[in-house]
Amino acid sequence: MKNASLLLIAGMAFAANAQTLLDPADYTITAQAIDGQVISAPETLGTYYSDMDATNGYLAFSPSDYLGYEDYDSTAPNSDIDLQTMRFVGGVANAGEILYFNFYDTSLAYTTGFGVTFTQGGNFIYTITINTFPGGVVIPEAGVMEIVADTASGSTGQWFMTDSAPTIGANDPGYGYGSANQPSLSHKFELTGNDVPVPGATALLALGGLTAARRRR
Repeated sequence: MKNASLLLIAGMAFAANAQTLLDPADYTITAQAIDGQVISAPETLGTYYSDMDATNGYLAFSPSDYLGYEDYDSTAPNSDIDLQTMRFVGGVANAGEILYFNFYDTSLAYTTGFGVTFTQGGNFIYTITINTFPGGVVIPEAGVMEIVADTASGSTGQWFMTDSAPTIGANDPGYGYGSANQPSLSHKFELTGNDVPVPGATALLALGGLTAARRRR
């Protein structure tokens, strides 16, 4: 991680935050069966973090309204990722249940979160595509992702872990919900999208373009 302070509070649960349940038109969910406890991990252009391999199989806690959290350090060169797709391994107990995905930066400040409603129950390799991309969901390039179920609707879910290291980006295998009992395991998820330049870099690019335009006059 780019901020070692994360390691000092491993094992804690994060405070509740305002959560937005996305309109079904704003996202698409597809499910892929988990075949023989081996999770495929295609590495595509625009994938900034991927921890999906499970060559030694996976483990999960019992269904709960708190699925856990995991740190990530992506390969995005600037400050944020404009999220296009997110994959994770797990699911909800029943169709119609809701999971919220919360993101925190490296100082553990809450940045954004969104909820989706699943049309089927069971554990799969889920791909959530943000239909409002670009600009619909912007997340930190490094930090923590947390998954919680919607308690108001009685939702419960699971988020699988394995001992395989990320194939894109990095994480701390000793950090995360349940790490005290399973220090070598990390939760499985993947982040794909566009790199979002930091405001200062954007300003410099604009200034450079203005200077070039003046020179051409």
